[in-house]
Amino acid sequence: MFMPLQVILLVLIVLLYPITSGVSIIRLSPAAVLAIVLLTQALPVFFAWRRTRLARRPAGSQGGSRESDPVARAQFPLRLARLRNMVIMILAADLWLLGFGRLVWVVWRLHRWPLVAQVIWLIPPTLSWLGIWSVSYRTQARLHAQRAAANPHIPSYGYPSRPAYLWMQMRHNILPALLLLGMQSLISLVLGGFWVRQAGYWAIPLGLAMVLSMIIFLPWALVRIWDTRPLGPGTPRKDFEDIAGRWRIRFSDIRVWNTHHLVPNAAIISPVRWFRYFLLTDLLLENFNACELRAVFAHEVGHARHRHILWYFAAIIAIQLFCGDLARSLTILWPHQRNLWTVLEYMLLMVFLVWGFSRISRLCEHQADWFAARQLAEEPLSSGESGVTPPAAVPLASVAGYLGWRAPREAAAPAAVELYNYYDCMSVFEYSPAGRDSPLLAGARTFSTALLHLAALADISPGRAGWMHPSIHARVTLLGRLAQSPEAQRDFQRRIRRLHWLIIMAVLVAIGLTAAL
Repeated sequence: MFMPLQVILLVLIVLLYPITSGVSIIRLSPAAVLAIVLLTQALPVFFAWRRTRLARRPAGSQGGSRESDPVARAQFPLRLARLRNMVIMILAADLWLLGFGRLVWVVWRLHRWPLVAQVIWLIPPTLSWLGIWSVSYRTQARLHAQRAAANPHIPSYGYPSRPAYLWMQMRHNILPALLLLGMQSLISLVLGGFWVRQAGYWAIPLGLAMVLSMIIFLPWALVRIWDTRPLGPGTPRKDFEDIAGRWRIRFSDIRVWNTHHLVPNAAIISPVRWFRYFLLTDLLLENFNACELRAVFAHEVGHARHRHILWYFAAIIAIQLFCGDLARSLTILWPHQRNLWTVLEYMLLMVFLVWGFSRISRLCEHQADWFAARQLAEEPLSSGESGVTPPAAVPLASVAGYLGWRAPREAAAPAAVELYNYYDCMSVFEYSPAGRDSPLLAGARTFSTALLHLAALADISPGRAGWMHPSIHARVTLLGRLAQSPEAQRDFQRRIRRLHWLIIMAVLVAIGLTAAL
Protein backbone atom coordinates (compact mmCIF):
# COMPACT_ATOMS: atom_id res chain seq x y z
CA MET A 1 0.00 0.00 0.00
CA PHE A 2 1.04 3.61 -0.55
CA MET A 3 0.21 5.17 2.81
CA PRO A 4 0.18 4.46 6.55
CA LEU A 5 -2.30 1.99 7.99
CA GLN A 6 -3.57 4.70 10.34
CA VAL A 7 -4.72 6.81 7.38
CA ILE A 8 -6.48 3.86 5.75
CA LEU A 9 -8.32 2.93 8.97
CA LEU A 10 -9.33 6.54 9.53
CA VAL A 11 -10.83 6.73 6.05
CA LEU A 12 -12.64 3.39 6.44
CA ILE A 13 -14.25 4.50 9.71
CA VAL A 14 -15.45 7.76 8.16
CA LEU A 15 -16.83 5.87 5.15
CA LEU A 16 -18.52 3.27 7.31
CA TYR A 17 -20.72 5.51 9.45
CA PRO A 18 -23.15 6.73 6.71
CA ILE A 19 -24.06 3.12 5.95
CA THR A 20 -25.43 2.78 9.49
CA SER A 21 -28.00 5.52 8.74
CA GLY A 22 -27.29 7.83 11.66
CA VAL A 23 -27.24 5.25 14.43
CA SER A 24 -26.27 6.45 17.93
CA ILE A 25 -26.27 4.52 21.20
CA ILE A 26 -26.37 7.62 23.42
CA ARG A 27 -28.37 10.66 22.38
CA LEU A 28 -27.35 14.00 23.88
CA SER A 29 -27.87 17.64 23.01
CA PRO A 30 -25.70 19.04 20.20
CA ALA A 31 -23.72 21.19 22.63
CA ALA A 32 -23.04 18.23 24.91
CA VAL A 33 -21.96 16.06 21.96
CA LEU A 34 -19.51 18.69 20.69
CA ALA A 35 -18.10 19.24 24.17
CA ILE A 36 -17.57 15.49 24.71
CA VAL A 37 -15.97 15.10 21.28
CA LEU A 38 -13.50 17.90 21.97
CA LEU A 39 -12.74 16.51 25.43
CA THR A 40 -12.20 12.94 24.29
CA GLN A 41 -10.02 13.98 21.36
CA ALA A 42 -7.96 16.18 23.71
CA LEU A 43 -7.05 13.18 25.88
CA PRO A 44 -4.36 11.79 23.51
CA VAL A 45 -2.86 15.28 23.25
CA PHE A 46 -2.66 15.45 27.03
CA PHE A 47 -1.01 12.04 27.21
CA ALA A 48 1.49 13.14 24.55
CA TRP A 49 2.25 16.29 26.53
CA ARG A 50 2.70 14.15 29.65
CA ARG A 51 5.06 11.84 27.81
CA THR A 52 7.15 14.75 26.54
CA ARG A 53 7.42 16.16 30.07
CA LEU A 54 8.77 12.83 31.28
CA ALA A 55 11.20 12.71 28.38
CA ARG A 56 12.68 16.07 29.38
CA ARG A 57 13.65 14.84 32.84
CA PRO A 58 17.21 13.64 33.35
CA ALA A 59 17.78 9.90 33.06
CA GLY A 60 17.74 8.28 36.46
CA SER A 61 15.67 10.98 38.17
CA GLN A 62 12.67 9.98 40.21
CA GLY A 63 9.79 9.36 37.83
CA GLY A 64 12.09 10.35 35.01
CA SER A 65 12.61 8.87 31.62
CA ARG A 66 15.52 7.19 29.92
CA GLU A 67 14.80 8.77 26.54
CA SER A 68 18.47 9.77 26.24
CA ASP A 69 19.38 6.08 25.89
CA PRO A 70 19.32 4.75 22.31
CA VAL A 71 16.83 1.96 22.98
CA ALA A 72 14.46 4.17 24.96
CA ARG A 73 14.79 6.95 22.42
CA ALA A 74 13.70 4.55 19.68
CA GLN A 75 10.57 3.77 21.73
CA PHE A 76 9.45 7.40 21.88
CA PRO A 77 7.97 7.52 18.32
CA LEU A 78 6.25 4.19 19.00
CA ARG A 79 4.47 5.68 22.00
CA LEU A 80 3.33 8.61 19.88
CA ALA A 81 2.08 6.18 17.22
CA ARG A 82 0.03 4.37 19.86
CA LEU A 83 -1.55 7.69 20.83
CA ARG A 84 -2.49 8.31 17.19
CA ASN A 85 -4.10 4.86 17.15
CA MET A 86 -5.99 5.92 20.26
CA VAL A 87 -7.34 8.91 18.31
CA ILE A 88 -8.84 6.55 15.71
CA MET A 89 -10.57 4.44 18.37
CA ILE A 90 -11.92 7.57 20.06
CA LEU A 91 -13.35 8.75 16.73
CA ALA A 92 -15.22 5.46 16.34
CA ALA A 93 -16.63 5.83 19.85
CA ASP A 94 -17.64 9.44 19.17
CA LEU A 95 -19.45 8.49 15.97
CA TRP A 96 -21.44 5.46 17.12
CA LEU A 97 -21.56 5.74 20.90
CA LEU A 98 -21.71 9.43 21.75
CA GLY A 99 -23.80 10.72 18.84
CA PHE A 100 -21.24 12.76 16.85
CA GLY A 101 -22.09 10.86 13.69
CA ARG A 102 -25.84 11.31 14.16
CA LEU A 103 -25.40 15.01 14.94
CA VAL A 104 -23.68 15.69 11.61
CA TRP A 105 -25.57 13.17 9.49
CA VAL A 106 -29.16 13.50 10.79
CA VAL A 107 -29.54 16.60 12.96
CA TRP A 108 -27.53 18.92 10.73
CA ARG A 109 -28.81 17.01 7.65
CA LEU A 110 -25.44 17.08 5.91
CA HIS A 111 -26.12 13.72 4.27
CA ARG A 112 -27.52 15.70 1.36
CA TRP A 113 -24.07 17.09 0.48
CA PRO A 114 -21.31 14.79 -0.77
CA LEU A 115 -18.12 14.75 1.28
CA VAL A 116 -19.14 17.56 3.68
CA ALA A 117 -20.05 15.28 6.59
CA GLN A 118 -16.94 13.16 6.10
CA VAL A 119 -14.69 16.22 6.22
CA ILE A 120 -16.38 17.42 9.41
CA TRP A 121 -15.84 14.01 11.02
CA LEU A 122 -12.16 14.24 10.11
CA ILE A 123 -11.68 17.59 11.84
CA PRO A 124 -11.47 16.32 15.48
CA PRO A 125 -8.92 13.53 14.77
CA THR A 126 -6.94 15.89 12.57
CA LEU A 127 -6.75 18.46 15.36
CA SER A 128 -5.80 15.72 17.81
CA TRP A 129 -3.00 14.44 15.55
CA LEU A 130 -1.75 17.99 15.02
CA GLY A 131 -1.77 18.48 18.79
CA ILE A 132 0.28 15.31 19.33
CA TRP A 133 2.81 16.34 16.70
CA SER A 134 2.97 19.88 18.05
CA VAL A 135 3.48 19.08 21.73
CA SER A 136 6.07 16.42 20.91
CA TYR A 137 7.96 18.59 18.41
CA ARG A 138 10.42 20.11 20.88
CA THR A 139 11.22 16.74 22.43
CA GLN A 140 11.67 15.17 19.01
CA ALA A 141 14.07 17.95 18.02
CA ARG A 142 16.00 17.64 21.30
CA LEU A 143 16.36 13.87 20.96
CA HIS A 144 17.47 14.36 17.37
CA ALA A 145 20.21 16.72 18.58
CA GLN A 146 21.21 14.30 21.37
CA ARG A 147 21.58 11.51 18.88
CA ALA A 148 23.76 13.65 16.61
CA ALA A 149 26.00 14.69 19.52
CA ALA A 150 26.42 11.15 20.85
CA ASN A 151 27.08 9.56 17.45
CA PRO A 152 29.44 11.63 15.29
CA HIS A 153 29.42 8.93 12.60
CA ILE A 154 25.65 9.28 12.13
CA PRO A 155 24.90 12.24 9.81
CA SER A 156 23.30 15.25 11.43
CA TYR A 157 20.86 17.64 9.79
CA GLY A 158 19.08 20.64 11.17
CA TYR A 159 15.63 19.78 12.45
CA PRO A 160 12.84 21.49 10.46
CA SER A 161 10.91 24.35 11.98
CA ARG A 162 7.65 23.56 13.74
CA PRO A 163 5.46 24.84 10.85
CA ALA A 164 7.52 22.87 8.31
CA TYR A 165 7.33 19.75 10.49
CA LEU A 166 3.57 20.01 10.95
CA TRP A 167 3.02 20.71 7.25
CA MET A 168 5.08 17.64 6.35
CA GLN A 169 2.91 15.50 8.65
CA MET A 170 -0.22 16.98 7.10
CA ARG A 171 1.02 16.16 3.60
CA HIS A 172 1.91 12.60 4.55
CA ASN A 173 -1.22 11.77 6.55
CA ILE A 174 -4.19 14.14 6.34
CA LEU A 175 -4.09 15.20 2.69
CA PRO A 176 -3.97 11.58 1.44
CA ALA A 177 -7.02 10.83 3.62
CA LEU A 178 -8.88 13.74 2.04
CA LEU A 179 -7.77 12.55 -1.39
CA LEU A 180 -9.18 9.06 -0.78
CA LEU A 181 -12.47 10.49 0.50
CA GLY A 182 -12.75 12.76 -2.53
CA MET A 183 -12.10 9.87 -4.91
CA GLN A 184 -14.71 7.73 -3.16
CA SER A 185 -17.34 10.49 -3.25
CA LEU A 186 -16.75 11.15 -6.94
CA ILE A 187 -17.00 7.46 -7.81
CA SER A 188 -20.17 7.15 -5.72
CA LEU A 189 -21.81 9.99 -7.63
CA VAL A 190 -20.84 8.45 -10.97
CA LEU A 191 -22.13 5.01 -10.00
CA GLY A 192 -25.35 6.48 -8.69
CA GLY A 193 -26.22 6.16 -5.05
CA PHE A 194 -23.66 4.24 -3.03
CA TRP A 195 -25.13 5.56 0.21
CA VAL A 196 -28.62 4.32 -0.71
CA ARG A 197 -27.55 0.96 -2.07
CA GLN A 198 -29.65 -2.08 -1.18
CA ALA A 199 -28.08 -5.28 0.08
CA GLY A 200 -24.65 -4.08 -1.02
CA TYR A 201 -25.27 -4.42 -4.77
CA TRP A 202 -23.12 -1.38 -5.48
CA ALA A 203 -20.19 -2.75 -3.48
CA ILE A 204 -18.63 -4.61 -6.42
CA PRO A 205 -18.56 -1.78 -8.99
CA LEU A 206 -17.54 0.72 -6.31
CA GLY A 207 -14.69 -1.48 -5.12
CA LEU A 208 -13.44 -2.14 -8.66
CA ALA A 209 -13.65 1.55 -9.53
CA MET A 210 -11.72 2.48 -6.38
CA VAL A 211 -9.00 -0.05 -7.18
CA LEU A 212 -8.74 1.21 -10.76
CA SER A 213 -8.53 4.82 -9.63
CA MET A 214 -5.89 3.93 -7.04
CA ILE A 215 -3.82 2.29 -9.78
CA ILE A 216 -4.17 5.17 -12.24
CA PHE A 217 -4.84 8.47 -10.47
CA LEU A 218 -3.63 8.06 -6.89
CA PRO A 219 0.11 7.59 -7.71
CA TRP A 220 0.11 10.76 -9.82
CA ALA A 221 -1.54 12.71 -6.99
CA LEU A 222 0.61 11.29 -4.19
CA VAL A 223 3.95 12.22 -5.75
CA ARG A 224 2.71 15.82 -5.75
CA ILE A 225 1.13 15.80 -2.31
CA TRP A 226 4.25 14.24 -0.76
CA ASP A 227 6.63 16.96 -2.00
CA THR A 228 8.74 15.03 -4.48
CA ARG A 229 10.96 16.17 -7.33
CA PRO A 230 12.59 14.31 -10.23
CA LEU A 231 15.99 12.80 -9.49
CA GLY A 232 18.54 14.73 -11.52
CA PRO A 233 20.97 13.18 -13.99
CA GLY A 234 24.06 11.55 -12.59
CA THR A 235 25.52 8.26 -11.45
CA PRO A 236 22.64 7.22 -9.11
CA ARG A 237 19.98 7.77 -11.75
CA LYS A 238 22.01 5.98 -14.41
CA ASP A 239 22.53 3.01 -12.07
CA PHE A 240 18.83 2.90 -11.30
CA GLU A 241 17.84 3.06 -14.96
CA ASP A 242 20.32 0.28 -15.78
CA ILE A 243 18.84 -2.00 -13.11
CA ALA A 244 15.26 -1.30 -14.23
CA GLY A 245 16.18 -1.67 -17.89
CA ARG A 246 17.88 -4.98 -17.28
CA TRP A 247 14.63 -6.43 -15.94
CA ARG A 248 12.46 -4.52 -18.44
CA ILE A 249 10.71 -2.52 -15.75
CA ARG A 250 9.39 0.69 -17.23
CA PHE A 251 8.37 3.64 -15.11
CA SER A 252 7.20 7.22 -15.31
CA ASP A 253 9.93 8.75 -13.16
CA ILE A 254 12.41 8.34 -10.31
CA ARG A 255 11.80 11.03 -7.71
CA VAL A 256 13.43 12.40 -4.59
CA TRP A 257 11.06 12.43 -1.61
CA ASN A 258 11.63 15.46 0.63
CA THR A 259 11.28 14.52 4.32
CA HIS A 260 13.61 17.17 5.80
CA HIS A 261 16.17 14.36 6.24
CA LEU A 262 13.99 12.63 8.84
CA VAL A 263 12.99 9.40 7.05
CA PRO A 264 15.21 6.87 5.22
CA ASN A 265 12.83 5.07 2.92
CA ALA A 266 12.12 4.00 -0.65
CA ALA A 267 8.89 3.00 -2.36
CA ILE A 268 7.34 1.99 -5.65
CA ILE A 269 3.89 3.29 -6.55
CA SER A 270 1.46 1.70 -9.04
CA PRO A 271 1.82 -1.55 -10.98
CA VAL A 272 1.15 0.18 -14.32
CA ARG A 273 4.26 1.42 -16.08
CA TRP A 274 2.71 4.73 -17.25
CA PHE A 275 1.88 5.66 -13.65
CA ARG A 276 4.76 3.89 -11.88
CA TYR A 277 7.05 6.03 -9.74
CA PHE A 278 10.11 5.09 -7.74
CA LEU A 279 10.57 7.26 -4.64
CA LEU A 280 13.74 7.60 -2.55
CA THR A 281 13.91 9.97 0.41
CA ASP A 282 16.50 12.70 0.74
CA LEU A 283 18.07 11.10 3.82
CA LEU A 284 18.55 7.81 2.00
CA LEU A 285 20.09 9.33 -1.13
CA GLU A 286 22.55 11.49 0.77
CA ASN A 287 23.84 8.81 3.16
CA PHE A 288 23.89 5.51 1.28
CA ASN A 289 26.89 4.67 -0.86
CA ALA A 290 26.44 3.66 -4.50
CA CYS A 291 26.28 -0.06 -3.77
CA GLU A 292 23.69 0.39 -1.02
CA LEU A 293 21.58 2.61 -3.26
CA ARG A 294 21.63 -0.05 -5.97
CA ALA A 295 20.61 -2.62 -3.36
CA VAL A 296 17.64 -0.52 -2.23
CA PHE A 297 16.55 0.24 -5.78
CA ALA A 298 16.89 -3.42 -6.77
CA HIS A 299 14.56 -4.25 -3.87
CA GLU A 300 11.93 -1.90 -5.31
CA VAL A 301 12.48 -3.32 -8.81
CA GLY A 302 11.87 -6.74 -7.25
CA HIS A 303 8.43 -5.55 -6.16
CA ALA A 304 7.68 -4.54 -9.75
CA ARG A 305 9.22 -7.67 -11.26
CA HIS A 306 7.11 -9.97 -9.08
CA ARG A 307 3.98 -7.78 -9.51
CA HIS A 308 3.44 -7.47 -5.78
CA ILE A 309 1.09 -4.50 -6.03
CA LEU A 310 -1.23 -6.47 -8.30
CA TRP A 311 -1.19 -9.39 -5.85
CA TYR A 312 -2.02 -6.93 -3.05
CA PHE A 313 -5.00 -5.59 -4.95
CA ALA A 314 -6.15 -9.10 -5.87
CA ALA A 315 -6.08 -10.11 -2.19
CA ILE A 316 -8.02 -7.00 -1.17
CA ILE A 317 -10.62 -7.54 -3.91
CA ALA A 318 -11.04 -11.16 -2.83
CA ILE A 319 -11.61 -10.29 0.83
CA GLN A 320 -13.92 -7.43 -0.15
CA LEU A 321 -16.04 -9.77 -2.26
CA PHE A 322 -16.08 -12.39 0.51
CA CYS A 323 -17.20 -9.83 3.07
CA GLY A 324 -19.85 -8.50 0.68
CA ASP A 325 -21.12 -12.03 -0.01
CA LEU A 326 -21.36 -12.68 3.71
CA ALA A 327 -23.25 -9.44 4.30
CA ARG A 328 -25.71 -10.18 1.48
CA SER A 329 -26.28 -13.73 2.70
CA LEU A 330 -27.04 -12.51 6.22
CA THR A 331 -29.29 -9.79 4.80
CA ILE A 332 -31.32 -12.44 2.96
CA LEU A 333 -31.73 -14.41 6.20
CA TRP A 334 -32.34 -11.41 8.48
CA PRO A 335 -33.36 -8.46 6.26
CA HIS A 336 -34.22 -6.16 9.18
CA GLN A 337 -30.58 -6.12 10.33
CA ARG A 338 -29.12 -4.90 7.02
CA ASN A 339 -27.05 -2.11 8.59
CA LEU A 340 -25.56 -4.50 11.12
CA TRP A 341 -24.38 -6.87 8.41
CA THR A 342 -22.89 -4.00 6.42
CA VAL A 343 -20.96 -2.87 9.49
CA LEU A 344 -19.78 -6.44 9.95
CA GLU A 345 -18.58 -6.43 6.33
CA TYR A 346 -16.40 -3.38 6.90
CA MET A 347 -15.14 -4.61 10.27
CA LEU A 348 -13.96 -7.86 8.69
CA LEU A 349 -12.22 -5.85 5.97
CA MET A 350 -10.40 -3.82 8.64
CA VAL A 351 -9.36 -7.00 10.44
CA PHE A 352 -7.93 -8.34 7.20
CA LEU A 353 -6.01 -5.12 6.54
CA VAL A 354 -4.49 -5.14 10.01
CA TRP A 355 -3.54 -8.82 10.26
CA GLY A 356 -4.10 -10.74 7.03
CA PHE A 357 -2.69 -8.21 4.57
CA SER A 358 0.31 -7.75 6.83
CA ARG A 359 1.25 -11.45 6.48
CA ILE A 360 1.00 -11.27 2.68
CA SER A 361 3.07 -8.10 2.49
CA ARG A 362 5.85 -9.42 4.73
CA LEU A 363 6.31 -12.50 2.56
CA CYS A 364 6.48 -10.27 -0.52
CA GLU A 365 9.09 -8.11 1.22
CA HIS A 366 11.22 -11.21 1.77
CA GLN A 367 10.87 -12.03 -1.93
CA ALA A 368 11.97 -8.52 -2.93
CA ASP A 369 14.96 -8.82 -0.54
CA TRP A 370 16.01 -12.07 -2.18
CA PHE A 371 15.61 -10.51 -5.63
CA ALA A 372 17.91 -7.64 -4.59
CA ALA A 373 20.50 -10.05 -3.17
CA ARG A 374 20.56 -12.00 -6.44
CA GLN A 375 20.83 -8.76 -8.41
CA LEU A 376 23.86 -7.73 -6.34
CA ALA A 377 25.36 -11.19 -6.79
CA GLU A 378 25.20 -10.78 -10.57
CA GLU A 379 26.62 -7.24 -10.60
CA PRO A 380 30.29 -8.29 -11.10
CA LEU A 381 29.34 -9.70 -14.52
CA SER A 382 27.79 -6.46 -15.70
CA SER A 383 29.64 -3.65 -13.95
CA GLY A 384 33.05 -5.07 -13.17
CA GLU A 385 32.62 -4.43 -9.47
CA SER A 386 33.05 -6.98 -6.74
CA GLY A 387 29.41 -6.89 -5.72
CA VAL A 388 30.61 -6.82 -2.11
CA THR A 389 30.37 -3.81 0.14
CA PRO A 390 33.66 -3.73 2.07
CA PRO A 391 33.60 -2.71 5.73
CA ALA A 392 35.23 0.62 4.93
CA ALA A 393 32.26 1.59 2.73
CA VAL A 394 29.59 0.88 5.34
CA PRO A 395 29.88 2.43 8.82
CA LEU A 396 29.36 -0.92 10.54
CA ALA A 397 31.47 0.02 13.54
CA SER A 398 29.69 3.32 14.11
CA VAL A 399 26.28 1.74 13.49
CA ALA A 400 27.01 -1.08 15.89
CA GLY A 401 28.22 1.36 18.51
CA TYR A 402 25.15 3.50 18.05
CA LEU A 403 22.85 0.54 18.54
CA GLY A 404 24.57 -0.41 21.77
CA TRP A 405 26.98 -3.13 20.69
CA ARG A 406 30.21 -1.64 22.09
CA ALA A 407 29.66 -2.82 25.64
CA PRO A 408 30.49 -6.42 26.56
CA ARG A 409 27.57 -8.79 26.18
CA GLU A 410 27.49 -9.55 29.89
CA ALA A 411 27.03 -5.86 30.68
CA ALA A 412 24.25 -5.30 28.21
CA ALA A 413 21.01 -3.87 29.48
CA PRO A 414 17.98 -6.19 29.13
CA ALA A 415 16.45 -3.84 26.57
CA ALA A 416 19.50 -4.25 24.32
CA VAL A 417 19.47 -8.07 24.22
CA GLU A 418 17.43 -7.98 21.04
CA LEU A 419 20.11 -5.87 19.37
CA TYR A 420 22.86 -8.28 20.39
CA ASN A 421 20.88 -11.14 18.87
CA TYR A 422 20.77 -9.19 15.63
CA TYR A 423 24.53 -8.75 15.70
CA ASP A 424 24.87 -12.51 16.16
CA CYS A 425 22.77 -13.21 13.06
CA MET A 426 25.05 -10.92 11.03
CA SER A 427 28.05 -13.14 11.83
CA VAL A 428 27.27 -15.22 8.73
CA PHE A 429 28.15 -12.16 6.66
CA GLU A 430 31.55 -11.44 8.18
CA TYR A 431 33.84 -9.93 5.59
CA SER A 432 36.32 -12.09 3.77
CA PRO A 433 38.65 -11.21 0.86
CA ALA A 434 36.98 -11.01 -2.54
CA GLY A 435 36.67 -14.35 -4.28
CA ARG A 436 36.24 -16.51 -1.19
CA ASP A 437 32.51 -15.98 -0.87
CA SER A 438 29.91 -17.28 -3.26
CA PRO A 439 28.25 -14.48 -5.26
CA LEU A 440 24.93 -15.14 -3.53
CA LEU A 441 26.45 -14.88 -0.08
CA ALA A 442 28.24 -11.68 -1.06
CA GLY A 443 25.05 -10.17 -2.46
CA ALA A 444 23.02 -11.18 0.60
CA ARG A 445 25.65 -9.69 2.90
CA THR A 446 25.71 -6.43 0.93
CA PHE A 447 21.95 -6.06 1.11
CA SER A 448 22.00 -6.94 4.81
CA THR A 449 24.54 -4.21 5.57
CA ALA A 450 22.27 -1.78 3.72
CA LEU A 451 19.40 -2.86 5.99
CA LEU A 452 21.64 -2.38 9.02
CA HIS A 453 22.60 1.08 7.84
CA LEU A 454 18.93 1.92 7.32
CA ALA A 455 18.10 0.81 10.88
CA ALA A 456 20.72 3.20 12.24
CA LEU A 457 19.54 6.12 10.13
CA ALA A 458 15.90 5.48 11.06
CA ASP A 459 16.73 5.03 14.75
CA ILE A 460 14.67 1.83 14.93
CA SER A 461 15.22 -1.49 16.64
CA PRO A 462 16.19 -4.26 14.20
CA GLY A 463 13.82 -6.58 16.03
CA ARG A 464 10.70 -4.47 15.48
CA ALA A 465 8.35 -5.50 12.67
CA GLY A 466 6.13 -3.03 10.87
CA TRP A 467 2.67 -3.37 9.36
CA MET A 468 3.97 -4.30 5.91
CA HIS A 469 7.61 -5.11 6.70
CA PRO A 470 9.15 -7.95 8.72
CA SER A 471 11.80 -7.01 11.23
CA ILE A 472 15.30 -6.40 9.91
CA HIS A 473 16.42 -9.28 12.14
CA ALA A 474 14.03 -11.65 10.33
CA ARG A 475 14.99 -10.32 6.91
CA VAL A 476 18.72 -10.74 7.49
CA THR A 477 18.30 -14.19 8.99
CA LEU A 478 16.26 -15.42 6.03
CA LEU A 479 18.72 -13.94 3.54
CA GLY A 480 21.57 -15.78 5.25
CA ARG A 481 19.67 -19.06 5.02
CA LEU A 482 18.69 -18.58 1.39
CA ALA A 483 22.21 -17.61 0.34
CA GLN A 484 23.72 -20.78 1.81
CA SER A 485 21.03 -23.44 1.39
CA PRO A 486 19.45 -24.52 -1.92
CA GLU A 487 16.86 -26.42 0.12
CA ALA A 488 15.89 -23.19 1.89
CA GLN A 489 15.52 -21.53 -1.52
CA ARG A 490 13.19 -24.29 -2.75
CA ASP A 491 11.13 -24.10 0.44
CA PHE A 492 10.85 -20.32 0.09
CA GLN A 493 9.69 -20.61 -3.52
CA ARG A 494 7.06 -23.16 -2.44
CA ARG A 495 5.76 -20.64 0.12
CA ILE A 496 5.49 -17.99 -2.59
CA ARG A 497 3.63 -20.35 -4.96
CA ARG A 498 1.23 -21.36 -2.19
CA LEU A 499 0.47 -17.70 -1.53
CA HIS A 500 -0.21 -17.04 -5.21
CA TRP A 501 -2.51 -20.03 -5.56
CA LEU A 502 -4.32 -19.08 -2.37
CA ILE A 503 -5.02 -15.57 -3.68
CA ILE A 504 -6.09 -16.89 -7.11
CA MET A 505 -8.46 -19.43 -5.58
CA ALA A 506 -9.85 -16.83 -3.18
CA VAL A 507 -10.62 -14.46 -6.07
CA LEU A 508 -12.28 -17.19 -8.15
CA VAL A 509 -14.37 -18.49 -5.26
CA ALA A 510 -15.39 -14.97 -4.25
CA ILE A 511 -16.46 -14.14 -7.81
CA GLY A 512 -18.40 -17.41 -8.00
CA LEU A 513 -20.21 -16.69 -4.74
CA THR A 514 -21.00 -13.16 -5.86
CA ALA A 515 -22.48 -14.42 -9.13
CA ALA A 516 -24.52 -17.06 -7.28
CA LEU A 517 -25.99 -14.51 -4.88
